[in-house]
Amino acid sequence: MDHLANKIANYRYQDGFRKDLVFDGGRSMILVAASAYDAGGLIGPEYNGLLVIDSDNNSIVLEQHMRENSGSQGPTRSQRAEFDRLSNMTEWRDFASWLKSAPGFKGGVPDIDQTEPTRPSLNAIVLKAARDRTVPGLPGDDILPEVLRRGHDAPENGYEFPLRTRLDMAAFIAGHATYAERRRVAHLAWNIKVHGADMSGKVENGEAAIDPAFDELWAAHAEENWSDVFRAACNEGLREYVGGEASTYPGSDQGDFTFQTRGRQGGYLVLTEWRGMRMGFGSHDEFVDMLLAMEPNDLAALYGAVVCFDKDIQPERIFADNVAFLRERQEKKWADPEVAEMAARKLGLEDWTHPSRTPAPAAI
Repeated sequence: MDHLANKIANYRYQDGFRKDLVFDGGRSMILVAASAYDAGGLIGPEYNGLLVIDSDNNSIVLEQHMRENSGSQGPTRSQRAEFDRLSNMTEWRDFASWLKSAPGFKGGVPDIDQTEPTRPSLNAIVLKAARDRTVPGLPGDDILPEVLRRGHDAPENGYEFPLRTRLDMAAFIAGHATYAERRRVAHLAWNIKVHGADMSGKVENGEAAIDPAFDELWAAHAEENWSDVFRAACNEGLREYVGGEASTYPGSDQGDFTFQTRGRQGGYLVLTEWRGMRMGFGSHDEFVDMLLAMEPNDLAALYGAVVCFDKDIQPERIFADNVAFLRERQEKKWADPEVAEMAARKLGLEDWTHPSRTPAPAAI
C-alpha cells in the first residue's frame, strides 16, 4: 500500500485516511492521518500525524498531532484509532472542544467557542468545491441558457454542459487552471506547450491535402527550416485567440475574448478580458467574489466558453494540423518540377525527382 499516494497542504497520506467532516449548517473540516511532509519533492516521514484543515476558511488549524518517529509505514495503531474516533464525531461542540484542547492547536477558527457552528458563506462553499476539483452538485436555480442546453443534448456538437446552478458554475470556473504573474495577478489559463512536435504534416483524418510523394522532400525542408516552420505553426494556432477572433459554441460571441500569452516562450494562453471586464484577480477568494457578483446569464456564458476552450485548445493536434497546412502550401509551390528539384538539390537530395517525372507503370 502506497503511504504517500495522496497530497493535501504539502502533506502525504494513503488512501482511506482523509475524512471530510460536515457539521450542522454545512460547516466543514478535513481530517487527515498524514504519513509525511512533502517539501517540494523532499519527503520527510518524520513529520507525520493528524492534520486538521478548516476547509471553510482554507487554513491548517492543527498539524502533526500524535507525531511518531516516522510515518514511512503509514499511520501507527494509535494514530489510526484516533483518526477513527474523530471521524465519527458528528456534533460541532464535541469536535471543537477536542480541537481547542489538542496540543499544537494553531488557532484561527472563528467559531471554535460557539455552541453551534457558523454556516459557511457562499464564497467559502464555492472555494471548497473549486479546491477539490469536483462537480459538487451545489443547490440553486437552473441558469443554463437554452442554447447551451440544446448543445448538451446534441452530442454531435462535441460539447457537454452538465452544470446547471450558479454555485456549480462558479466552482467549475474558480477551480480551472490559472497562471499567476509576478505582480500576484492571476488569470484563467490554458497550457499551450507543444511536446514532441510532429513536423511530418501527416494528420489522420486531417483536412490538408498532401501528397506522400513529397514525404522525403518535406522532411528535409522541415528539418532545414525547423525554427521557421515551428514558429509559423504556433503563430497560426494562436492567431484566432490573440487576434480577437476566438468564439465558442454556438459561435455568437466572437469579440468577447482578449487573450495573451504568458510564461517562458509563451507557454500559456491567458484570458485577460472578457466582454470588456478585466479577468485578473489577486486571490481565488477575490475571483470567487467576482464570479458570484455576475449576472446569472453572464456567469453561464463564461462557463460555456471555458468548457468549449477546454475542448478546443489541444496544442499538439492544432500544431500538427497547422504543419499540414504549411506543407500543403509548400507542395503547391513544388508542383513545378523545376522548383521542386532545385529545392531538393539545395537540401542535399541529389537523386530526388519530381513525381510527375516518374514513368507510368506498364500496362498489363
